[in-house]
Amino acid sequence: MWVNCWGNPIIRVDLTSGRIEKESIEEKLLKKFLLGRGIGDWLFFNNVDPRKSDALSPDNVLIFSSGILTGTNFPGAVRNSIVSLNVLTGGYGESSCGGYFSSKLKQAGYDGLIIQGKSPKPVFLWINDDSIRIKDASKLTGRTTFEASDIIKKEINDGSASICTIGPAGEKLVRYALINCDNRYVGRCGMGAIMGSKNLKAIAIQGTKTVKVFNIRKLKKIAVRIRRLLINDPIMQTKIKYGMGKENETYNELNLLPVKNFQEVGFDRISEIGYDELKKYYKNIIYCPNCPINCDRLVQINEGEPYGGTSVSSMEAGPAYNMSHFLIDDMPTIIKAFELLNGYGLDMHSWSNCMQWAIECFERGIINRKDTDNLDLRWRDGPLLLESIRRIAFREGEFGNLLAEGVAKASKKIGRGSEKYAMQMKGMEIDDELRVDKGMSFGILTESRGPGHTLGAYFGGFDKSMTAEKAKILYGTENAAKAEVYDDKADLVVLTERYAAIQDCLGICWFASYRSAPQLIDKYNMGTYAELIGETTGWNVSEEELIEIAERILTVERSINLLAGLERKDEYPPDRFFKPIPKGPRKGMALKREALDTLFKRHSILHNWDPETGIPYRKTLEDMGLTQIMDKLESAGKY
Repeated sequence: MWVNCWGNPIIRVDLTSGRIEKESIEEKLLKKFLLGRGIGDWLFFNNVDPRKSDALSPDNVLIFSSGILTGTNFPGAVRNSIVSLNVLTGGYGESSCGGYFSSKLKQAGYDGLIIQGKSPKPVFLWINDDSIRIKDASKLTGRTTFEASDIIKKEINDGSASICTIGPAGEKLVRYALINCDNRYVGRCGMGAIMGSKNLKAIAIQGTKTVKVFNIRKLKKIAVRIRRLLINDPIMQTKIKYGMGKENETYNELNLLPVKNFQEVGFDRISEIGYDELKKYYKNIIYCPNCPINCDRLVQINEGEPYGGTSVSSMEAGPAYNMSHFLIDDMPTIIKAFELLNGYGLDMHSWSNCMQWAIECFERGIINRKDTDNLDLRWRDGPLLLESIRRIAFREGEFGNLLAEGVAKASKKIGRGSEKYAMQMKGMEIDDELRVDKGMSFGILTESRGPGHTLGAYFGGFDKSMTAEKAKILYGTENAAKAEVYDDKADLVVLTERYAAIQDCLGICWFASYRSAPQLIDKYNMGTYAELIGETTGWNVSEEELIEIAERILTVERSINLLAGLERKDEYPPDRFFKPIPKGPRKGMALKREALDTLFKRHSILHNWDPETGIPYRKTLEDMGLTQIMDKLESAGKY
């Protein structure tokens, strides 16, 4: 059987009543928002008012949306976009992952899934092509994400089904709980807590239909061209050969690896947890459908070593990067921590930030053993970190319960000046060094979901082979190759935001795009995206129209944050980032408020928002056909 690449039904599941409906989306709406993140944003805006809803309340919705290209054979088209209220910020929330879930959703015949309400008991959703059922999940309560996935596959008698599940942290409503989708992790924004608040333990999906496109011959031709482009790029070849295992060392070389809660930058024992150490534990490559990059690896600790027998996949740069913050320099501890985080269902970025805050506050005498349930907090203590993961996931004791709230709420509750050391923006934990690479950092500051590096951070500074002359040709400015300068970085971030928005609507992973290899932009760009949409849907869209769509998406996200009460002042980082790095190759480097002021204004001008406030002009919203948003902003007193 065949399904379309877009124009398929959206499933709406009301867990309170048990009602399941299929809804259609008009083509004119698809042409305004596409699929993936774009249509997810619009569906969310029309279902939830951030002024009246809490992220963990039954009236919040959780939206899964596949991209236009997912389910086809296009390289890297694997991303699953999830949109909801951000548990940590109260504003716009979005997170995504690769793997098979998005493709299975499309191949089952659906463009998306809306979850609303709250089940009176633990349940999981089983989508098997045309059959959609809500099933009892009581026996899964307390199970890790890995255990739950295995049990569900046995119950439904389908080992190839795609499973999204939460762990104990999601059930306990830890504010940064993740969703495990086939051992790819939807980490940021607390999406796992939202599933837990709805008593939804898991979603299982099987799709067996073939995705039909407008011109399969031409789509295959583009796919071959892009695949060849990707596998011949030097940066991509490194990822293909090594996975993401070298990225942590790259971050350190670029002076982008913060340690001890951003008190310092750089880890002098990075080689102890670099690629040469990690590869000793490699067991298999974990594949995403039709992706030539193959960045994922399964690792396993040998018996006889500490934590022997532990295995976990998705060992990208993140685990070693986040454990470096604590000065951890042994790989078995890193692997075990990652296994616990993903099994219990905690976002490693937020967990790492919370624990760094706690250790620094303990060192400074702001908190003591009474606050930590008799734990001595210190750097370079692997067993302490592993214990903290369990306590937070189960909200065990006052300390575990405190850190389960996230660093913003935890520091506010403790008080005593601890807020000064909470490295967060908008209520969400910061994971990246912001003082060195200005294109990356400014994109993190302006990211609509809170501080993250996926929706707008410009990574040109990572490519040391890109000369100023080449940058001028590719990006129109030599500053595209100069990580440390502020000039032109607002323009580069807006360019990246637009690309990322359309890329997320197509379902293309940024590890398989110019985002990972900046010099590909002259061959793989917005023109390519327009070409792809034309050959899949038959709609002859232009590059200019895609930029308009991207701007519409970004403006919707901006407006959701405004309705949630977030303002321009919330986009500035904590004071620590305006103070000089104390030592190392980038000693003395710090952010400058005046330079950021200029970038924020330029960023808003490029988006046609008010440069002082970042509020979209009425005319902007009218021209975009977003009068509903204009009315809500007006009623919220934004004009």
